[in-house]
Amino acid sequence: MVCNTIHLYHGELQKQISIPIIDLRAGVEQELIKRNIKEITVLGTPETAKRLYNFRNISIRLPSTLDQQRIANTIENFNKGANKAKQVSNLREVALRYENIMLSCTEVSLMAKDLSAIDTFNVLIEMVLEKLNKIHSEVNNNG
Repeated sequence: MVCNTIHLYHGELQKQISIPIIDLRAGVEQELIKRNIKEITVLGTPETAKRLYNFRNISIRLPSTLDQQRIANTIENFNKGANKAKQVSNLREVALRYENIMLSCTEVSLMAKDLSAIDTFNVLIEMVLEKLNKIHSEVNNNG
């Protein structure tokens, strides 16, 4: 599941099917621990920023209320195709106000891919590749 927000329902969805669903929240937490990050600002939809990423030993900061609304509007307008260059500029302007940022929305990742940040989309890609390598290895060892 690529969308960060859908991971708010990971537990509920996992109960509905027998195939394991990759847990992005757990993967992000492992990545932050691996990088020894103790504090990070979450850039994404307000719902995701407030509810999905809360970890025991990592301080999660949120942008100001005004910046959260601006991010939400930017994501919505980007998805509508409304002057995408302007949306990228808007997001970058907000992102550059903060240090130690985490891009926690697929659209945010697309708009800010060149910023120095933890990108949850990249974390998910690494998790998928790790899972595929494990399956490939198991198939080769059993084949």
